[in-house]
Amino acid sequence: MKRLYVFFLLYTGFIHVLSAQVSSTKTLFVEGSIKDQSNQKPIVNAIVHLKTEHGDILDTESDTAGYYAFLLSACTFDNAQIYISLSKKTHGLHQACNCYLNSSEVKSFKIDSSEHIIADFFLSTFSDCLCNPIPKFAFKKNSSEMDRLNYTQREDSVYSFPEWNLFQLAQIMKNEPNVVIEIDGHAGMDECMAEELSQLRAERVKSELIRLGINASRIVAKGWGNSKLLVKPDTIKKAKLRVEKKALHAKNRRCVFKVLSWDYEPAKRTEH
Repeated sequence: MKRLYVFFLLYTGFIHVLSAQVSSTKTLFVEGSIKDQSNQKPIVNAIVHLKTEHGDILDTESDTAGYYAFLLSACTFDNAQIYISLSKKTHGLHQACNCYLNSSEVKSFKIDSSEHIIADFFLSTFSDCLCNPIPKFAFKKNSSEMDRLNYTQREDSVYSFPEWNLFQLAQIMKNEPNVVIEIDGHAGMDECMAEELSQLRAERVKSELIRLGINASRIVAKGWGNSKLLVKPDTIKKAKLRVEKKALHAKNRRCVFKVLSWDYEPAKRTEH
């Protein structure tokens, strides 16, 4: 039996070696790029996995151009899959909700059909997968009850805002089990007890996410009072009609979220 020393990553010059038992000789070249879905910019340090039908897994990372490659000689497998995951280094290049989401896409191929495989991946960010801009949970005046009047019904869903935003955010957090987020509650200048009210709003969104199955330790609720107004008082004063002023005030009654970290680890249960 010959010993197989597999793959080196072209383009960067780094060489990776894997030892395995082989019984036949095939050569396979797999390459591709990983880019931002919205702007086509390269994504660096994404981990690319190549899994054979025998369960062997080879790994490499995308380089500064978003490029990766595997060169395998003397292969014994006929079928393989390629998929990607993201490292802390990948997330570290981006801020808050512009962090990339793990892709569930898996590309399968047969070696006998081609000896040169091109497999490109395009990743979305938090903001791409949610309403753009990042969804705001609107609230009724002087209340922690969410306001549906500031949302538009989705034609393709039984969920209406804000339920749809909550559902989407919860689903993404389930797909990204290591993410910790902060829910930021805000109040308007026309509301009473702004500090307490903004905290109640943040806690309300947090409780809804917990109800949808998200661990409470992954959510930080923080109220900002009216210290971070989306619409400034000067802008509101310039509005001529009362209805316009009310609409502008309503924009300040909101909750938004941001990513705090990507390294959450569930607490291990101890046996008694």
